[in-house]
Amino acid sequence: MTKMGLKKGLWISGYIAIVVAWITIGISWFINRTWFRFLGNAFSDLGGSRALHPQVYNLGLIITGTVIIIYSIYLYLVSDHKMETIGSAFAFIAGIFLMFIGIFHEGTKPHVFVSSWFFAQMDLSIIAVGSGMILRGLNIGKAILSIGILAPIIFIIINLTIGWPSVASGEAFGIVAIDLSVILEVEKYRRL
Repeated sequence: MTKMGLKKGLWISGYIAIVVAWITIGISWFINRTWFRFLGNAFSDLGGSRALHPQVYNLGLIITGTVIIIYSIYLYLVSDHKMETIGSAFAFIAGIFLMFIGIFHEGTKPHVFVSSWFFAQMDLSIIAVGSGMILRGLNIGKAILSIGILAPIIFIIINLTIGWPSVASGEAFGIVAIDLSVILEVEKYRRL
């Protein structure tokens, strides 16, 4: 398959990653509905020792991480500026860290590190891709860069002032910010 053929086909991986992530959370939550509370738990609890069928959550994260790696290849193929290419590399690393969350599930020593670094790497990807888009003259880059800068600031302000009601609520905020930026990226790149 040619580079052009890959560009045309791989854009869907961004949407697949979003859908697989939320389906994984939804099914795992449903399986564990007797004890899991959005306002009392972390999503990672769905993959820990207390969970019924934790492999559903953990395998879902591994699959989602794999799809993010495919999406990072798409970002690389559509990159026209070095900053966008850097963003694709950060997305690739984020995909690996998401897979690590499924491998080093809740209750294992590396879990907090790999979880934190997934979000950090995705945010760096968003910032780099948004910056690259701006530098190449694509106005949507301003919105994407704003998400990459404002989402972590808002997260920290809420965390330091009123506090998140639960880890899951903070995680959901971060996931929605990632999802929004991926949608904006895909919709712009596939029309170029």
